[in-house]
Amino acid sequence: MINNDNKAIGINLEKAKQESLIIPAEGKAKLQLDPTSTTRHFRFIHDKIQSGIYELMSPVEQANIHKKIGLEIESGLGENTQHENIYELATHLNKGKKALENKDVKLALNANLEASKKAKTSGALIPAYRFCNWGFKLLQETGFERFNQELIFEYHTELAEVAALNGNHQEMEELLEESKSHAITLLNKIRIHETRTLSLIAQNRQQDAIDETLALLEIAGIHFPKQPGSLKLLLEFFKTKRKIKKVSLNNIADLPPMNNPVQLAVMRSMAQTISVLFRTNPNLFALVVFKLIDITLKHGVAPISPVSFITFGLLTNVIFKDIPRAYELGQLGMKLFEKISGREHYAQAFYIFNVGISPWKEPLKTTNKHLQDAYKIAEETGDYEYMMSAAAAGAHYYFRAGHELKTLIGRTTVQKKSISDVYEKISASQFDVLLQLFTNFVIPSDKPETLKGEIYNEDEMIAYHEKEQDDTSLLMIYLDKLTLAYYFNRYSQAYSILKKADKYKKGVAGLLMFANFRFFESLTLLANYHQVSKKQQKQIRKRVNKNIRQFQIWAKHAPINFKGQLKLIKAEEQSILGKGIEAIKLYEEAIELYKENGFIHEEALANEL
Repeated sequence: MINNDNKAIGINLEKAKQESLIIPAEGKAKLQLDPTSTTRHFRFIHDKIQSGIYELMSPVEQANIHKKIGLEIESGLGENTQHENIYELATHLNKGKKALENKDVKLALNANLEASKKAKTSGALIPAYRFCNWGFKLLQETGFERFNQELIFEYHTELAEVAALNGNHQEMEELLEESKSHAITLLNKIRIHETRTLSLIAQNRQQDAIDETLALLEIAGIHFPKQPGSLKLLLEFFKTKRKIKKVSLNNIADLPPMNNPVQLAVMRSMAQTISVLFRTNPNLFALVVFKLIDITLKHGVAPISPVSFITFGLLTNVIFKDIPRAYELGQLGMKLFEKISGREHYAQAFYIFNVGISPWKEPLKTTNKHLQDAYKIAEETGDYEYMMSAAAAGAHYYFRAGHELKTLIGRTTVQKKSISDVYEKISASQFDVLLQLFTNFVIPSDKPETLKGEIYNEDEMIAYHEKEQDDTSLLMIYLDKLTLAYYFNRYSQAYSILKKADKYKKGVAGLLMFANFRFFESLTLLANYHQVSKKQQKQIRKRVNKNIRQFQIWAKHAPINFKGQLKLIKAEEQSILGKGIEAIKLYEEAIELYKENGFIHEEALANEL
């Protein structure tokens, strides 16, 4: 019916209707033969009728029909290739490939590329690969020499990326190697490094990912030391602080969007490894954040700029314990999203804000809700790394907030399944250690602090994370072990775990996990107070008093989250010092605070002590 006028189409449809082949899609309706009538939709009465008619056509006729339908769709799309029918357009042109004329091939190539990108952004990775692969094969069959180098390069790198996202890392490497001969500009070269870095992160090859990014930045004229010292970090921190003060937070919020394509690419490349650097090389992580801010102040707001200011807020809290200023910087970062079209780094920013800024000012229930929002945003935008991070952090927060453990096991299992197909070993380890933690609370064991079972093997994963120098993952493992040991009254085991955990504590500096570590550190030290020497007792009192001072600061700014923990530590301290009356009063105050704020597990713990 293609190419017929409305009246002719109506007559043909009426005949098909009389033969009981089609019915109106919206139910009972009369066919309108008036050429000015509004559009009506009809469908075959049964799928088998449609497939039967289709099979009666020759392959040539089928190809022609698909081509014509595709061209009709394209005429309705106009220049907006992100139209909701882009998938349908690409599919029809692919099925009509044998009928495509020279002028139609470019249309099919562009349609497949855009369909692939749209599918990737929405998290549909298999269709993303399928569309891109269809287009790539068409490109090969037609001949590279007929097309410009930019399109050829775009296909190589896009297919490499979606191949990596689907776990086909060898295919990605082969495509990137081929793409080098089509890389003409600096932006092309940066894209190759970006794609390889993405694959390395997905494989949890963290140091390789860092090395790849540093090599990329060298190409762009940016040089970082591989292992910067603390003095270098402090000097650069103060330089960045002065730059921010000179511009002012209000003026930063009014900066224009960045439009320099090279600077945008450089910013994007540094953004890829921020989370990896945080876990493995905190000082280099900080230098990258400072550079992101420097480029933003010089060239305008890039999609990653909000993340850099939020992270600078986190560092401000870590280095100077300045929670109000950290919160201001975090809010500035979130405000900068008003300057950016799209939500490319929104999940990342929302995640960092809610693990490194929000817990020190806002109730944990609010933070937890925002983490679930970060998870949903990451899912919608195809940001699997922060989808994974938000899910894992949310599970920890839910646990501390006292959610039912079997429900947590079910939720975490579902989230793991939705992510682990893309992110390999690291995703399994983040979720599996949580599942083992929850399981050890539910199922009795002689050694509840040992994270070993059908789900997880702590020996293998500790060795793995030590090899990767991943202090964040190592601290989280030991914190889970410490939590279990203390809850199950295995205080000597908790003391041994604490000694091993202490050297990794910088891996969670600035995060809520750091406060949880200091909490169980204090309780564990006090529980072992009478089993150690006088010299060690003095060291314990000194360490616990330092922790109490820190909790007093935290409780001042976020009393709902930390005041109960502060009271419980002080109660235990008074108890071991033989001040029973003071201890009882503090225990009661802690229990009341936990009950009031919904921290069920810690309320139970306080009742037992």
